Amino acid sequence: MQRIRDPVKELGADESYVATVIPYDTALRIGLSWAAERLRSAGLRPYLCERTRGMALVGMRSPSAIDVINESVYLKLVRCKPLEEVGEGRPGPS
Repeated sequence: MQRIRDPVKELGADESYVATVIPYDTALRIGLSWAAERLRSAGLRPYLCERTRGMALVGMRSPSAIDVINESVYLKLVRCKPLEEVGEGRPGPS
């Protein structure tokens, strides 16, 4: 993650399809703030999302990426909120 780059610039990808998914327990182990800052440095906004297999820290350019991702990849991201709104502590029940 130290060398994470802007995937839109590096690959010429459509920003609708760009997302980096880090399982929440992994993000906690490496440092949630550090992981979020690495996503920001790559031009991605960090979101905390529920998914089929627990929570995840997800970096994406636009929240509209969630619909595209859910249609084409088996991640099923639901209830995504910007990390700034949730805070960087453990997520509580909604």
